[in-house]
Amino acid sequence: MFSVAFLLCFLGFYCWYLSSKRVKQSGSKFQKWMNNRPNFTKVTGSIFLIISCMLLVKSSGVGAGIFLFFIVLMSLASLTVLLVPLRIFRYPLILATFLILLFTEIFLF
Repeated sequence: MFSVAFLLCFLGFYCWYLSSKRVKQSGSKFQKWMNNRPNFTKVTGSIFLIISCMLLVKSSGVGAGIFLFFIVLMSLASLTVLLVPLRIFRYPLILATFLILLFTEIFLF
């Protein structure tokens, strides 16, 4: 459940990141499409962030879940702002990282 919440938190912040006018329109067609529709992108990002927060609150409790959500959001936001302009984040890398975290969570915990 934590890996899904982390992925949703990343996707939510990434949607908000793509809706910014300061982001250059380089990358895939999907990124350009999201950048050209800022209202839809912000709503989608907000929904992802709310679902992520609800998952963390459900699994960790109210206080710890909200605190964990903000820690995860700050960590993923700083990584996104630092690494996206360098074009390090690619969809296969994100998918591979998510699958590794998911399998680790399922089999070890």
